[in-house]
Amino acid sequence: MHCLKCQRLIQNKSLLKWFFSWTPIEQENLCAVCRADFLSLKSESICSGCGRFQTTPELCSDCHEWQRKITGDLLKNRALYCYNQAMKDYFLNYKFHGNYQWRLFFQSAIAKEVGKFTHQGWLAVPIPISDQTWQQRGFNQVEGLLEKVSFKRLLKIKANSNKGVQSKRNRQQRLKMPQPFELNDKIQVNDKKILLIDDVYTTGRTLYHARSLMLAAGAANVKSLTLAR
Repeated sequence: MHCLKCQRLIQNKSLLKWFFSWTPIEQENLCAVCRADFLSLKSESICSGCGRFQTTPELCSDCHEWQRKITGDLLKNRALYCYNQAMKDYFLNYKFHGNYQWRLFFQSAIAKEVGKFTHQGWLAVPIPISDQTWQQRGFNQVEGLLEKVSFKRLLKIKANSNKGVQSKRNRQQRLKMPQPFELNDKIQVNDKKILLIDDVYTTGRTLYHARSLMLAAGAANVKSLTLAR
């Protein structure tokens, strides 16, 4: 198979293992060179609140700011990768240039992480996109990452919300964004553990809005997972 990013031929070292064991092997879609461009985040070098890449696991300045704004605990976000230049290029191609095949890059990594929660009874809930964004893009980039995961569409964008233009807002505009979500089914939320899933944690505003709605509907616990931070 060829790398979906650079078209190099991928040398699959698992073939010999498969030949002797006959166990299924994971099909690679990125070569080692391209995969090395993406910085995987480890627990010892991320903010314990939002998953931001840093030298210590202490809370970052953004999370200290959220502590001053909210009542209760911080949203514990787990990010899989740093939002470096390679990840910026990835989202440019995947989300904005419509290269839908690129959804395959991180599906296995996300499925593995989500599985740690769903095996303990958590419900995976993707962040939705607006009708305007759907018409422009043709797909929900978050759900594209979750094809190997069972999830619930419990959130939807309010009819009068302009969340669809969020990518064009600066940091302060995003932080001032009013609640854009409403629930599809409050009954499914009550007393449940909810894992919110989004593509990127930027300011945290979107995920904190989603969490507040879930908690108000009776969710027992709410955490989040993002591909990048």
